[in-house]
Amino acid sequence: MHKNTSAYVLLAAFCIAYGCQKSEIPPCGKIPLPCTSILELIPITDTCFEPLPTDPWGFLPVYPGQSDFYQYPSFDPKFFGQFLFCYDATNGSYAVKGANFCTGEIWTIHDSIGFSRSWPRLPKWSEKGWILLVRWIDAGTPFPSERGLYKIKPNGDSLTFLLNSNVVTHPIWVDNGNSILANLNGTEYNSFILNSDGTLLDTLPVLLTHSSSYESKIAARRLLPGQVDIVVFQNEEITWSYPYTEGFQNFRGLDWLNEEELVWINDNGIYRANTTTSQIDLVKEVCPNIQYSSISAARDGSNRLLLTRRDYLLKTASPTPCRFATISLCTTWTRERSFM
Repeated sequence: MHKNTSAYVLLAAFCIAYGCQKSEIPPCGKIPLPCTSILELIPITDTCFEPLPTDPWGFLPVYPGQSDFYQYPSFDPKFFGQFLFCYDATNGSYAVKGANFCTGEIWTIHDSIGFSRSWPRLPKWSEKGWILLVRWIDAGTPFPSERGLYKIKPNGDSLTFLLNSNVVTHPIWVDNGNSILANLNGTEYNSFILNSDGTLLDTLPVLLTHSSSYESKIAARRLLPGQVDIVVFQNEEITWSYPYTEGFQNFRGLDWLNEEELVWINDNGIYRANTTTSQIDLVKEVCPNIQYSSISAARDGSNRLLLTRRDYLLKTASPTPCRFATISLCTTWTRERSFM
């Protein structure tokens, strides 16, 4: 894995995707950014192999060499030249960091210092400047009071505990950063709207996962008894739905790309869906040993996507697979291909 000589491993994780599909888009290999990127963008070649075990998520997450894990990237909704991500170091430390394409700055927002048995996950930036995050623990670990939902300022100030829960999943900001949508432990078919201080505002009689908000609209995977679909809510009414038939465990995330389009990921690849025409296109098909497990879209017309990319590779000294978790920068009008 590539290592930068700066204080951080500089997102060994970024990959440029190209291979133009339409005549009106920028020249091949160019990913539009709001500035000249100071962050180093490193090409990644897809290496495909088969067969794999039935459940690739059951692979032992080995950390080969000095490869750190970078995951859960999320764009700043007010300036798409910067983003959040989670950094898991090989020394066992964890942090939520920010990165700026334009300045090259990478800074620590929140880390494991002062916390005994939990680590930060799922950071989401709000239009009002707060960052939402969850602190998790390993399964089977005694429940600590520090586990739950928090918010914090981008400079690391004002860490605020919002809600204690054994499991808080898929939290996002809604209503332009005034409220929070989340799922809590012990609720099979309910989701919750919280005030920005963590108090309960409303209970939804439906389980929404992998949610994303755009102004007054919420898109999510909806789970009902015997049914899974992708829906768009507006003013508590469903305005669009798509029956999802590719398997309960096969869905990894979605985000709004613009006012009418969604992007989502599953184990087969990256998809783009128009909620007005219901046209759904496969942007990129992935190899069996490559998965995308989170997605964030830049809503500035650039069609840029930040994704957590997981590469399951065969170690040379042993047939046991190992896993890299990196961050991939792609666009919806390109397909990745290898290049020198």
